[in-house]
Amino acid sequence: MKKATKQIAALIIATPALAVLSLLFDSVSAAEQLAEPAALSSANIEQSQGLGDFSCPINQPLVETVPNHNWSLPIAGQIHTPKIRVQPKEKQQKLDAGITLAQGSRISGRLDDLLGAALDRDENVPDIVKKLAHFNTRTQKIFAETKDATNYLIPYRGFGPSIDAADVALDEKLKVGSKASAELAYQKQLDEKHLQLVQCMMQMAAGMGMDDQTRGFELTNQGLQALTALVGKDEAEKTMGMLSQWRKDLVIPETVYGQGAWDPKSHEAKLSLIREHSLENDSVVKQIKDRLHKYNKHSKLSRVSSQVIQTTLGVASLTPTFIGPGAKIALLAYVMATGGPEQCKILKALYLDKRLESRWKVLNEESHLALSNYQVGVLTKNPLLIAMSESLVEEMSGADTVQDVFGVRIFFENERRERQMAATESVSM
Repeated sequence: MKKATKQIAALIIATPALAVLSLLFDSVSAAEQLAEPAALSSANIEQSQGLGDFSCPINQPLVETVPNHNWSLPIAGQIHTPKIRVQPKEKQQKLDAGITLAQGSRISGRLDDLLGAALDRDENVPDIVKKLAHFNTRTQKIFAETKDATNYLIPYRGFGPSIDAADVALDEKLKVGSKASAELAYQKQLDEKHLQLVQCMMQMAAGMGMDDQTRGFELTNQGLQALTALVGKDEAEKTMGMLSQWRKDLVIPETVYGQGAWDPKSHEAKLSLIREHSLENDSVVKQIKDRLHKYNKHSKLSRVSSQVIQTTLGVASLTPTFIGPGAKIALLAYVMATGGPEQCKILKALYLDKRLESRWKVLNEESHLALSNYQVGVLTKNPLLIAMSESLVEEMSGADTVQDVFGVRIFFENERRERQMAATESVSM
């Protein structure tokens, strides 16, 4: 009788465990079937219309085959996969009543092309993209979950998780051996390249807009050489041609030059406003925060039930009968169904934190670049530097932020002037 009772009890414990395991693997299989396979050859360059991804704000995926990877600084559309050159489809530009495209969009499209060229020329990027696509496959996702489950039952990795966490926190060594690490490596490449490109264009704009031709040529040549090293001669010359034409078309209102220098308090307030709105509009920051909220946005009921279930099954797994193995299996099934072991979640959260740090760094640096160079442009009466700075702020934070920070939008004034001229010519004809 006692033996039969023990067998019945063991069966009661094991049956839910097997059911949970079955449900877990069915969910994984269903999710994997819904996931689209990676296809590196399907990436395109799509030219956007308007004032760019940030000013709308509209953000499009950087690489279609790599989920959750957007770039939302001044880039007009999608960037192709490195080493695969796809020419953009020509789109007809329809201009009604003489209204031209916003001048700020020229910066967006140029930076879009430059970033694509810079990624093509970086020998490290293709390997990172390949690994990222590899870790996004169905087989690798299942394999990663299996390793996490095995390490939970049998800690075969030893000090491995804590070593990886310390390496990531100190930024001493980034080993691309998982999806999270590949995402971090890929984003760091994008952020660093984009910041370098903006710096080069600012340098060229500063030189080309100066009255002192000797000094201006020196600054322009420095920026051109740095840009050539990043993107190649052809793209660098196209950029110089675009800036040169833009300089001819620009008309800066005298009210802009009359602003004078900002005091430190005003400068910091304007900088904080740009950074705040940039973080709010950035799609990648939103994605990272959404993924982090999966770890800390649990209801009170969910937290309490997790503690009760894991404590109960953990105690039951220590019993020296058939109940122990059954409870252990049930506990493993529950842990994997809720996202995996806690040490794995902590490591993933750390990778996301480093991605957030990388994003914040580039947003902060480009905010400083835009605001400081705008002030320099006003004081030295450099129209092209003013235009570049305003364009960058508009792409990052939106047109309303430009109005709040600078008090005037030169692009809006230029467009209004062009409309008035077009209307006058139409009446005269």
